[in-house]
Amino acid sequence: MKYAKIALLVAACTALMTVLSPVAALAEFDAPYVAFGADLTEDQQYELLQVLEVEPDAVNEDTSVYVTNDEEHRYLDDIFGSERVGSEAVSACKIVKRERGYGIRVVTNNISHVTDRMYQNALATCGMQDADVVVASPTPISGTTALVGAMSAYSKMSGQALDPSVILGAAEELDLAGLIGDLVGDSDKVSQLIAAVKAVVLTNKLETEEDIRNAVTDIASQMELSLSEENIDRIVSAIMSITSLNLDADKVSEQIRNIYEDALENGLDLSQYGITEDTAESILDKVPQLLGRLFGSDEV
Repeated sequence: MKYAKIALLVAACTALMTVLSPVAALAEFDAPYVAFGADLTEDQQYELLQVLEVEPDAVNEDTSVYVTNDEEHRYLDDIFGSERVGSEAVSACKIVKRERGYGIRVVTNNISHVTDRMYQNALATCGMQDADVVVASPTPISGTTALVGAMSAYSKMSGQALDPSVILGAAEELDLAGLIGDLVGDSDKVSQLIAAVKAVVLTNKLETEEDIRNAVTDIASQMELSLSEENIDRIVSAIMSITSLNLDADKVSEQIRNIYEDALENGLDLSQYGITEDTAESILDKVPQLLGRLFGSDEV
């Protein structure tokens, strides 16, 4: 859909909005940023704007982006393979910036395989924070390639370039949660396991395969997840890959709060790893320093 067909004239000041300006930062709140699959027809785009609850006159060159199937292949083929990525980019995604501490909240429509929690966990790994996310398609799809659309919309909103290595790590995490989730019958539970292990790794600066494996087996046991040695190996490998990424400490820190809340809801006891109700806030305060040591950053 051409911008001229879906957008009315927007005030010139909107086009000048940048993330470097305090005024612009305020203006970003509640403003929708949209990513369209480039193979969507104009009618499908209009239909999806209704699903995303975005007014057509809110869509312009500054608030929207088109994602091609070639881009999906470039970012995701190494994890999902060319056949699973497919031949068309037909999903759409809306990102709305929220206040600090809001976390990542995801809603999906016509997404058959990737759950809301799986998206939340993977997007946190990508560096997203404090946002409402809606992922939709005009027809049922698995939802794996929509990860690129979600991060493209977030990139448009934040002004920060996409990092292929980070998207690759998040895609591996997404694929792993779905694969093992299918085997054990609960992708959300596996996604929470992976997230909890990441929280433990961050707070304890775990780096060795043995330490990460012990955390995986302990938390899986608490969650009553029966995992084969092969699947434990896969999770350990994925976590070690994630810890090797050049992640932004400030952007990942909010994940700790979300993980701790999930742990409470599911009765996990992570006190042996230094995560308790009394220390949750202090952990949040220390996350930038912890990440800096873990990922080799000089910033504290």
